[in-house]
Order: sequence, then structure tokens, then C-alpha cells
Amino acid sequence: MNHLRLETLGQLAATLGLVVSCGGDVHNLGTDTGGSSGVATGGGSAVATGGSGIGEIGGNTGTQGTVTPYITDPTLPIDPTCTCASSDKICNAARECVPRCDDAGRCARWLANHAVKDLFVEGTSLYYLVAATTDPLGNPDANGALYRVETTGGTPTLIAGSLGNPYKILGRYKNATILQSQDTNGIRPIISVSDAGVASTLGQQAGYAGAMWGNWIAYPDPDELKIMGIDLDGTLEPVVLAQATLPALRVSMPIVLDDTILYGSYVDQNNFQLCSLPISQLASEPTCLPVDTYNGCVYAAASSGNQFYCWSISGGLSSFVPPSTSMKLLYVEHDPMGQSSTVYANGGLYINDVWLDSGLVGHALLVRVPTTVGRLPQEIVPDSLLSRHCSMGASGVAGVPFGVGSSDIFWVQYVPTSDNNQPQYIFSAPLPPQPCDADLPCADSTLTCTNGFCGPA
Repeated sequence: MNHLRLETLGQLAATLGLVVSCGGDVHNLGTDTGGSSGVATGGGSAVATGGSGIGEIGGNTGTQGTVTPYITDPTLPIDPTCTCASSDKICNAARECVPRCDDAGRCARWLANHAVKDLFVEGTSLYYLVAATTDPLGNPDANGALYRVETTGGTPTLIAGSLGNPYKILGRYKNATILQSQDTNGIRPIISVSDAGVASTLGQQAGYAGAMWGNWIAYPDPDELKIMGIDLDGTLEPVVLAQATLPALRVSMPIVLDDTILYGSYVDQNNFQLCSLPISQLASEPTCLPVDTYNGCVYAAASSGNQFYCWSISGGLSSFVPPSTSMKLLYVEHDPMGQSSTVYANGGLYINDVWLDSGLVGHALLVRVPTTVGRLPQEIVPDSLLSRHCSMGASGVAGVPFGVGSSDIFWVQYVPTSDNNQPQYIFSAPLPPQPCDADLPCADSTLTCTNGFCGPA
């Protein structure tokens, strides 16, 4: 399973006058087996070592239910020398031992040594990117890293460090993680990291993020005049898939499907079209249709097989099979000027919807929507756990990095780049049963539809 979280196009980004900036609100990850909330430094393991309780600080030792769980009230900064006697408690910013989990089974699971930028789940493994540290002037180092941990617990292991300043996992293919990073010159290389920790640069681009599905990666070149592609089953050499030709000004927004690569093409500043190119006939001329044909689609949310999901300028998320028109409207976000992120998993879309209310207070919500029928969204993680102490900002991204497994969802609180040096907790929550009926069967064949929800047979 690959997932896409593509950034908005230039014309949309230009309209984003205000975005949510949630600062000082994200926290560290202590191991869910150890009990210490200490953090590793440098390129080492970004988890706490098992705590024995020696050196426990903080007189708050109340039981869960009488003391606010950390996940309900996450606080920064965390003192890495603070430890707790019990593995079901972790330290908060006041050096108090508070419950790791709440009564709903939502927990602060692992402690990363720097801000977590992206998460990706494959099977029972969670992969996550840790940002590079920054100096007092905000200049990033090149010590970003990739980690792996079992979703069922245990201690995260470092796969590779010295990855520049990584920010996005494009996907996984043949025991390798494909990610996008950024170097000190502003170039955003696409990097393949084997499970043995060998990192190799596949291609470079500047501007909008790349996309991946199956064995193909697509991304715009630094000038956004060409769409480049890399076949992971081929020579691994970037090839030109398409390029802007007059009257087109530039190309952007690649989307990779089973047998098609889509990309956006600006005819002029006000007219945008989507073009499709069969992977089996890369030398052929692309088919381009006005964006209105796709109900105003302006940036891709996710893809699965030969289906892609696209946000419109009005904030609606629709599903498409190119080059047809819209199949159905799936979701309408609270604020079309926000920067919501989307993951395709378990036969559905998981959406982090972010918005500002009338009082300019930031909000974030994690919901699940089916892709086969039109249904109301199902809340997975409430606003109250995702957007504490948010405020309006002139820059920054309020999207909550998250990954989805077969039974759990994992996320981190958003932190601005200025807080990249802070340790941070990765949280988890069990996925609720999926709603089902005759029109919406259970995606998992081991489950049956009982009383309107999927459950064990």
C-alpha cells in the first residue's frame, strides 16, 4: 500500500492567506514497554530505554481516571531525565508521572528525539521520519533519520540517518522505503532507503512533492517544466514522462495509478487542465482535459489502483477514474483554504481535516470515509486530541502527520519548524469498527457485518 499526501498547487497555495499554526503542543514518545520518557540524542534510537523507576520525579502518582492522561493534555518540553516507576505512566512537562493511555485505549506510544514529520504503516511495521535538528537561526542540519517499530509495541530501531531534512514517505517497495527530503540548498531529493539502511538518491526535484504507486514514482523537475518518472523495476534512472509545451506555462501535481500517470498543466495563470499518460505507452501523446471536467480538481489526495481522489478548489473530495468525470463526492472539508491530508487504507480514505473557526482558533479532525458509497464521515480521533492551543499563523502547515494500520491509527501533534529540535510522542488509537450494510460490505474478508458494523465472524 502506498499513500499520497500531495501539496496544493501554486494557484491554491496563493489563496491560502491564513493557515493554522499549532505550536508548543506536541510531545515526546516513550516506549510502551519501558516506562522511561528519556530521549536518544544524535543518530541513535529515538526511544526511551526501559525505566526502572529510579530517579522518578513528580509527586503526582494518581491512577488513571483521577489524573489527566498525557494524550489528553500533551505538554512540551519534556525533561529526558524524568522517569516513572510504572510503564503505564510517562512524564509531562511539569515532571509529573501521568497515565500514558486514556480510558478509550488511546496512548502516547514512542518517544522520538526530534519532531516526527511523517508516518507510514506497512503490515505490522510503522515507519517514521524524524526531522533534522536546527541551529539557533533555524538552519537545518542534515541529520534527519528513518525509524521502524512494530505497531504492536517494542523499541524503534534506526534504519538510516544523515538523510538531510526528510519530510515525506512516498511509499514502500521491495523492502525499501521511498522518501522525500530536502538538502541545505533547497533541493528535494527522492531517496530510497533499504531495510538494511543503505540510502541512495533516485532523483531530485524542487517545488511540489512527488507521488508513488506500485513500482512507479513521478515528480516535477526543479523548474516545473517536466514530469519525471522512475521505474523501480527498471534502471532507476529518471526519465522525462511529459513536459510543458506552449501554451502551457508549467506542469505539476503528478498522480500515479496502476496503468496511468496523471499530471496538471497550467495553460495560463487562470486555466488548469489534467493530463493522462498510459504507463504502457509512455511515448504517446497525453490526453488533457480541462479541470472543470474533473469538477474543479486542483490537487490530488490519494490513489488506489486505477482510482484517484482529488480535492476541488471548493473543498470537496471526489473520486475519479481517468479520464472520466467525477464518480461521487466523498467529503467536504470545513475550510477549503485549509491544507487537509489524506491516506488511503483498508479500502477507505482517512482524512485529517484542519480549519479555523470564526474565532480564528485552529481545529483538526481525523475521520474515515468509504470510497464505494456516499456516507457521512466516521470520526476516528476527535478534534480535542489533535489541535490543542492552536492559533492563527501567517505560515506553517496544520496537517497532522498520521499513518493507518489494520487495527490502529498513529499520529503526532503538529509542530512548527521552529520546534523541530523538540522530542515528540507518537500516539495511537484503536480503529473503531467500520460501518457496513448491503451497499458497503466489510473490506476485510475475515470480518462479517453484524448490527451495522464489521466484526469477527
